[in-house]
Amino acid sequence: VGARMFIAPEYEKGRIDNVNHKGDIFSIGKVIWYMINGEEKKFLTSNFWQLEEFNLVKKFNNSADMIFVNNIISICLNYIPDDRPDYDELIILIQKYNWIIKNEITNCPEKHSPISFQ
Repeated sequence: VGARMFIAPEYEKGRIDNVNHKGDIFSIGKVIWYMINGEEKKFLTSNFWQLEEFNLVKKFNNSADMIFVNNIISICLNYIPDDRPDYDELIILIQKYNWIIKNEITNCPEKHSPISFQ
């Protein structure tokens, strides 16, 4: 089902009877975190992205971009598989983020609010 540090929690104990795309979304969230974090051999444990040690907003000096990235990661790393987005919903989230950055909305109250796929 994948490398140990990237698998969804529902697969950690070998329960693979309900393998589906929601586990992939969890793994994508971890891969996004790992790529942005940039520290070789430092892995995000479970879904603890919000802890200071793993929080990209803290690492990158409260960057507005990282607020969005942390939001996307948190949505992907939802512990409840059914609450994670589908592939298409994840793409929409990323497109929303890109649109906001591209259009440089600076004084929008929603800019720092969590975006959702619902």
